[in-house]
Amino acid sequence: MAALPDHVDTLYLPGTHQSLALNYPLASSLCQTTTLTAQLRGGIRCLDLRFSLIRDDKKGGGEPRLWAYHGPVPQGREMGEVFQELYEWLGSEEGKRETVIVSIKQENTGGHEFAALVWELIDSTRPYLWYDQNVWPALGQVRGRCVMFCRFGFESGRGLHPPIWPNDKPYPWRTEIGGRATVVQDWYGVRSPLSIPDKANLALSLFDSSSAAFSHSPTPEEDSTSATASAGMPRKADNDPPSVPFRINFLSCGTFPTLYPSHAAKGFGAPRFGIGYRGVNRLVLLGLERLDAMTERTTPRGSAQHLVIGAEDLQDALPPPPEAEEEKPPTTGGGDVAGGALDRSQLAGGRQRREGQGGMMVFMDFWESPHPRKDSLVDRIIEMNF
Repeated sequence: MAALPDHVDTLYLPGTHQSLALNYPLASSLCQTTTLTAQLRGGIRCLDLRFSLIRDDKKGGGEPRLWAYHGPVPQGREMGEVFQELYEWLGSEEGKRETVIVSIKQENTGGHEFAALVWELIDSTRPYLWYDQNVWPALGQVRGRCVMFCRFGFESGRGLHPPIWPNDKPYPWRTEIGGRATVVQDWYGVRSPLSIPDKANLALSLFDSSSAAFSHSPTPEEDSTSATASAGMPRKADNDPPSVPFRINFLSCGTFPTLYPSHAAKGFGAPRFGIGYRGVNRLVLLGLERLDAMTERTTPRGSAQHLVIGAEDLQDALPPPPEAEEEKPPTTGGGDVAGGALDRSQLAGGRQRREGQGGMMVFMDFWESPHPRKDSLVDRIIEMNF
């Protein structure tokens, strides 16, 4: 991000879901395997931090403190300690020109007291390291700082704040956050490995500007079949590219006890040899490669077939024969491209940063998967900014 001059809401930013969920005892509560510092050093720029308000004594009369939790499972870290780790990285030579979007969500009840404690902690320590306005900033305003994305009580009016967050919708929905039209995909209740391609396909739909995910995303108040929902996001004149909203895209999913987050994200077995299945992270990476290769096909722009990887496409990628794993996607446009890479200027508008268009936060479990690092989904998302 140190090399980018744009507004934060035009950038493609990789993030981790349940960034602090490193602890067992339940496999269903484990979503990451690396520390926050390792995540940041690896290119992660959006963190999903979840805390519960816990009182010191079991009768509920003690001093309230904020501890990291994944649902009912404690993660053994207090909020002040977590913030200190963030501050140290942002103050380092590596982090001083970066910014981190910090989404904070409450995992238990007691919203008013929770919000007051969060702001009391920030205001009493290093408030100058936080951007807390409800409008997206320019990157120059927030280098070396955290950007608060507030998924808890909003009485203070501080921080970027989604007005509502519907639970576990199996379709993208739209709202407005920080003055920017926004489409959110957060379907997490995937119960079976058989539905992993459906989840990957839904996530991929947000990477293309004329996808049905934009033209048919309802607001939380609208029924998905209503006429107002089909009106979709606003578009520019016919001869202009579509107006791309900001997007929040969760690749994470899983349901206890039938599908653990690790299996959903990373897959299971050896799918190259027809044993097991690929996870969401690999399928999205393969889907992005195929979307790039499809950009110059003859399918008319604006049709669902052109824009969204269909079930049959994902099925082709799950699994291919072993030799297909090493194949490079074809170049587009007929020109020679060094190293067999795609001509980035020919990517569709929803998969590359463009001035004035909305970017995307992509939250994932087990961010370092798929391996090896040179074939990383995180790297792929970062490259969309250049």
